[in-house]
Amino acid sequence: MPCFPPLPRLLGLLLVLALPSLSPGSGLIVVDEPVIILPPVPPIGRPVPPPRPILRHLPLEVKRQTVEATVRDQIATTRVTQVFENPTSQRFEGTFVFPLPPNAQIQDFAMEINGELVAAELLEAGKARGIYEDIVRKSLDPALFEYAHRGLFKVRIFPIEPHSTKEIRIRYSELLPKDGTVIRYTYPLDTAKYSLKPIPDFTLKIEVEASEGRILKTVYSPSHEVEITRKGERQAVVGLETEKMPVDEDFQLYLSHRSTGGEPIDLDFLTHHENGSGQPGHFLLLVTPPAWDANLKPSPKDVLFVFDASGSMKGAKMDQARAAMRYCVDHLHEGDRFEMIRFSTEAEPVFGDLVPADEGHRAKARAFLDSVEAMGGTAIEEALTQAMKTAAARAKADRPLQILFLTDGKPTLGATGDEEILKALERAKGGTTTPVRVFCFGIGTSLNTRLLDLITERTRAVSEYVLPEENIEDKISRFFAKISDPVLTNLELGIDGTEWIRARYPKDLPDLFRGDQLVVLGTFQGSRAGGTVKLSGLLQGERREFFLPVPLQEETRNPFIAKLWATRRIGYLLDEIRLHGESGELRDEIASLARRYGIVTPYTSYLILEDEERRQVALPLRTQAVEPGGAPALLREFEVLRHHSEGADAVGVAKASRALKEAQNYLGITSANAAADKGRGEVRIALSSSRSIAGKTFFQNGSVWTDQEAQSLPATARRRQIEFASPAYFELLNATPALGQWLSVGASVQLAIDGELIEILPPKPTNE
Repeated sequence: MPCFPPLPRLLGLLLVLALPSLSPGSGLIVVDEPVIILPPVPPIGRPVPPPRPILRHLPLEVKRQTVEATVRDQIATTRVTQVFENPTSQRFEGTFVFPLPPNAQIQDFAMEINGELVAAELLEAGKARGIYEDIVRKSLDPALFEYAHRGLFKVRIFPIEPHSTKEIRIRYSELLPKDGTVIRYTYPLDTAKYSLKPIPDFTLKIEVEASEGRILKTVYSPSHEVEITRKGERQAVVGLETEKMPVDEDFQLYLSHRSTGGEPIDLDFLTHHENGSGQPGHFLLLVTPPAWDANLKPSPKDVLFVFDASGSMKGAKMDQARAAMRYCVDHLHEGDRFEMIRFSTEAEPVFGDLVPADEGHRAKARAFLDSVEAMGGTAIEEALTQAMKTAAARAKADRPLQILFLTDGKPTLGATGDEEILKALERAKGGTTTPVRVFCFGIGTSLNTRLLDLITERTRAVSEYVLPEENIEDKISRFFAKISDPVLTNLELGIDGTEWIRARYPKDLPDLFRGDQLVVLGTFQGSRAGGTVKLSGLLQGERREFFLPVPLQEETRNPFIAKLWATRRIGYLLDEIRLHGESGELRDEIASLARRYGIVTPYTSYLILEDEERRQVALPLRTQAVEPGGAPALLREFEVLRHHSEGADAVGVAKASRALKEAQNYLGITSANAAADKGRGEVRIALSSSRSIAGKTFFQNGSVWTDQEAQSLPATARRRQIEFASPAYFELLNATPALGQWLSVGASVQLAIDGELIEILPPKPTNE
């Protein structure tokens, strides 16, 4: 236990617990002896405060981290460079510790410090546990207990000079775990417990290669937004570079291979059973078209471009819209057909029908665009119904049919009510059964988001919103580039061997495009040990079926699937409230899912707060830490979701909802909150922190991390109170090692285990 000089006991304790105790990154340098840190020197002329030294075991901050890995089949070799900084004027001696990746079977290991190769000691998990415990005692931070079941590399480092950096390079190889056909690579970044600071300079590059005679299928990260560059059928490069790398989630990458000569569409299937095998579970299906197959031609398509030329589009908006439409026309393929409709006070088509995308028709469309001037009103109903009638009259089941609708305003002519316009659009479609997808682009904030999102909901498409500071041409051209090469359309999915499949997202499967990857999530009950996924769709105009044998009752642990599924479901439920009205059942389900899986947004936080107040949950067990003024702010945000369809805040809600509904990784929640922040003018609302660890979700309320399951314990449940870092604390961990992963969340924890509430209390201050 650290010693304190004559300071107020409580102040000393708060200082120690408030400061970050370990630095971010997968490796840590822990200084051996307590360090005296003096207050900063004030400017000349200011009074010098009395020294108030703080003694603690100072770690070194990571200033730069580079991760370079190669993955060939199931073997990964990872090279890590970490640059640590000693910001103080003192010389240190310390130990570098590197927890091994989960289930790693190290084949080789090398460590270089400042250009010299040094010997490191490899400790198996049993011996490493003593090192972890010692660091926890000294640092008053339980974070390393999340790694207490892992082995450890460690090496002594001396000297660590004042105001200097220390560069450490590590290389290790491992056999990656495999789940069915899918291989998982993990790099530990989940170190928010050590420091709230992101890594200021982070680069990750992973070169993936399948062996000779095999094809690389899926490349998917559920944890981070990465750039994936395919290099032929066997290779890909995964990249991630940022000046502010969050450190609250480990990096995960899922890969799969197949033999050459297989089907043109690849399927991969993962499951997660929270309550054991044979119980209902969650599934994830990845559908991947090969991006490198030159023989797999995109299906010919029909596209109608419908764009707003009313007076409000005058100036830069009209110039960018023209450029965007020109880009789309120029990137139509041979065999495509198209039409272009300008609308303001009335709708004006260029051709009056779908015409071939040959050079003559493209030239006429470009000339039309050059002649357009922005003026007049906004006849949305006329423009949409004219486009729909043209599409329906020429619809063919073997050709994808799309309407790209662009507007910056609300309807002012013809039908102006949401339901009137939707009914007119349905009438215009007539009896055709061919799907006509209407993709809506809302420009600016003076528009009706509810109308645009209802149109895309009814036609199984999506809405995009272009904010005033964003470039219209860039946003639309990027979107059109994505959907311009349809590979598999009119998709249908079934899983033989299940009693039921429920809450599948996306609800309506979209078309699959070249270079894209479809991520489908849902819940299921398996009636047999194994089953078969069946995916069918139109491939180059012909109905094709693709099959994949899958396990259904085998107990697997992929907890990210459940959280990702819950994120999407919450997005759909919030959209149901936003577009169709609320009910008590919707509010209760959102609150329950958000609390269970730690999905924190302004909307879910309000509903959790409301739910816990209604149920009169004891204050210490509540999951939402609401600062003064926080509850009214959350209520206002929820009112925007329920009642606002116009304005910047409504656009923010619409963008947030889409980010949740389409989340492909955990950053979907972050993106949703960023969209909401931008909609309200960058004013952030303080939200509770949450952490998901090994199937449990913890919320931070003040300094206490509360297991959300603690609310469900009866009032008569047994309670145990144990002081952090006391002999009883370590006895508990030694008796039940599995608790370490959950107690690693903090020094003050409420944990529900087997009907008992275990309360870890912060250590008592001491001046010994």
